[in-house]
Amino acid sequence: EDLALGCMPPSHPVRAAALRVVLHPRFETAVIACISLSSLALALDTPGEELDPRLAASLRVSEWLFTCLFTLELVVKVLALGLLRTPGAYLKVPWNQLDALLVVTSWLSRASDLVTAWAPGGAAGSFLSSDLLDMLRSLRLLRVLRPLRVLTHNEGMRLAVNSLLRSFPEVANVLLIFAVFLVVFGILGVQLFAGRFSSCTDPAVEFKSACTGSYVDEAGERRARVWVTPDVGHFDHIGRSMMTLFEMSGLEMWPDVMLLGIGAREVDQAPLEDVRDADGTRVARSTFFIAWVLLGAFFLINLFVGVVIDN
Repeated sequence: EDLALGCMPPSHPVRAAALRVVLHPRFETAVIACISLSSLALALDTPGEELDPRLAASLRVSEWLFTCLFTLELVVKVLALGLLRTPGAYLKVPWNQLDALLVVTSWLSRASDLVTAWAPGGAAGSFLSSDLLDMLRSLRLLRVLRPLRVLTHNEGMRLAVNSLLRSFPEVANVLLIFAVFLVVFGILGVQLFAGRFSSCTDPAVEFKSACTGSYVDEAGERRARVWVTPDVGHFDHIGRSMMTLFEMSGLEMWPDVMLLGIGAREVDQAPLEDVRDADGTRVARSTFFIAWVLLGAFFLINLFVGVVIDN
């Protein structure tokens, strides 16, 4: 039976008035405006920075104002559509469930603000442990979910999200293909470059066996010699090899990795600093990196985009 909250039929004056409000063309515009303003207020509230007292007070008031407005929106929609048992009930729509969840998290965040403001130096300090207070303070992180409300009020964004969700099975297949090529190139990278990217912190030392003691750096400070791997990545084992290739597939500093590969010499010997001194065999190693960039960055990664667009 079409009874909102179990007691209001469509002809009930309260439900009819709520339905007129929900169907009014300016209702959604007002809600989106509130979402935009609340997101702006959230962006202005920067943790770790000393805010102007008037701005801080205004932001605290806006937190309560927007929480009450979004709660009012939820109540009006529940009165108009019903909560759960009516044919077009509010909670039967997944996007409305997200909306309701965000309203609940907003009130949890407000409750944590009250408790943490009351606890220090007050009666709450006698029965609230520091761990519990830290947990309550962490509830403020739930505020970052607030901009997600735009998804529930924008048809284009909902379409994009639904397309992503529908494409998950095909994306899983593409991900499997990507993982296979990643493993193959990762194993090849280990075979070619394992132990060949590392170098001593003292540029004058070429071999790991000589990387002992200390040296004086360019700034005149004495430092210990340490045999280290480069920050851009290496191929000493399959896990790190795959991680380096994954970073390269995003075109992240891949020329630096390629230059290290060209300059790589024997195991436990530092790579050449100037790859212009490398012979033709070493230069040919660049084909490994170029092949991976062409395959990983320009083909496999774009397969993900193609699958989503196809849906």
